Amino acid sequence: MAADGGPASAGVRWAARIALALLGAVFAWRLAYQIGYCWWAIHYPYELDYGEGIVWQQLRLLFTARAYGPITGFPAIVFHYPPLYHALTAALCALFGSDPLATGRALAAAGLAAAAIFAGLAVSRALGSGSPRSDRRVGAGAAALILCGTSPVIFWLPVMRVDMLALALSFSGLWLAMLALERPALVHGAALAFVLALFTKQTMIAAPAAAFAVLLLMRPRTAVAGIATALLLGVAALGLLEWSTAGGFARHVFLYNLNRFDPAGLWLIRDGLRDNGLAIALAMLALRLRGWPLLKELGGARSLAALRTRLAADGRGPLLILLGHLTVTTLMLAMIAKSGASQNYLIEWMSAVAMFAGLALADVARIARGNGVPAPALLIAATALLALQLAAFGKSRGELLPPVPPRAESARLVAMIRAAGRPVISDNMVIVLRAGKEVLWEPAIFAELDGSRYFSAEPFVAKIRHRDFAFFVTFGRRGDAPFDARYTPAMAQAMDRAYPRLRGLAGLTLHLPPADPAR
Repeated sequence: MAADGGPASAGVRWAARIALALLGAVFAWRLAYQIGYCWWAIHYPYELDYGEGIVWQQLRLLFTARAYGPITGFPAIVFHYPPLYHALTAALCALFGSDPLATGRALAAAGLAAAAIFAGLAVSRALGSGSPRSDRRVGAGAAALILCGTSPVIFWLPVMRVDMLALALSFSGLWLAMLALERPALVHGAALAFVLALFTKQTMIAAPAAAFAVLLLMRPRTAVAGIATALLLGVAALGLLEWSTAGGFARHVFLYNLNRFDPAGLWLIRDGLRDNGLAIALAMLALRLRGWPLLKELGGARSLAALRTRLAADGRGPLLILLGHLTVTTLMLAMIAKSGASQNYLIEWMSAVAMFAGLALADVARIARGNGVPAPALLIAATALLALQLAAFGKSRGELLPPVPPRAESARLVAMIRAAGRPVISDNMVIVLRAGKEVLWEPAIFAELDGSRYFSAEPFVAKIRHRDFAFFVTFGRRGDAPFDARYTPAMAQAMDRAYPRLRGLAGLTLHLPPADPAR
């Protein structure tokens, strides 16, 4: 619990209550809007994010011999992630007969809801049973709602991507690990959740690292049992996937996805700090009031046994797990300095920040009840300013990005692709799948891999020169950043010669062959 700063005056109490009421009203307004936007997006039949089409195509190939297969020929598809999200989406489609894109988006939305709930439960646990139930409810609810309102989550919801399901599984493991401090048998449930998260998105290591580190400190036997379970399950799953894909799984997930270093990605961190500044400020206050005293105590412990006894007596093991999780996710921000990085690299870090902001808002609730904490004016001001920032910031992906193209134009492009006698290569891969065709090539990943020891694009460039494709559909043209990131100079030059006619449709650029192409 935060140190007591003396009883709060009536004026301070009312200021805290007004700030919390304002924040609660903004939360309710934003949540209602976000639910409505999710409903619209789930039923929108075309692309919202570049990566959706490739995930859908991977789902179609998952239970075939081409899953995690060779990429030396054509067609070739790189699988960026482990298969759990794809498999769950496919199972739901089979169960309900639903559209894969809509189902994948619905699963992502459900994943965020679950992640927010588990984040709130973790914050309630970190506040400890000594905190009044009302404070724990405020802290838990605030953490969940701030998580949903952070800019990377808004940018990434709801799209057909693996991130939200991975976050939900990881946070469920984090919460179960906190419970395992008192009920050791639950460590096996935490281990299972962590393994499932890793087989949804291979970078989900922050939560298990923090949880098992604290368990090793406080309950070594429980930690060893959990680590053993995680290793057993993980090695078994990895072995099965390696066997079923003839070694392709590891190549795709761990080798083909090693993008080159690009410091420009660090600007995304600047954007995250700018767009979520008040939530970060509240998290910093919570670190000062709760995290720093805990760290000083750890540093001043005379013996490991005494430290374990004190942490267990105070019930601060869960807080230490949250502190470890925030630390690891902060260190992992360095991964954003690579080509192709996007807002999703900030999701778990901002979720950790949201949980600490929830801890700070529990202290604001404490002030509202009349109890004092240090720096009440800063806490109350940050709460009120957070409400204003959330009110001013976009409530959905649709408010933060350019409008989607008219549906009639997208339908015309679908009809053109459907009628084409040869394959179409498209940056917008959903449009190809809507036309009943397969995605045969993802431009971005192969532009990244070209020239590596794994892949050469020269055969593909030759196919462009021979006009083996009906046409190309790209985001922009040569000189535009999206185009230049997805097509090498050799590809672009071949397209200029073989597909010289440019036409705009549905917010995209069509590269068409000459009116009477020589075959």
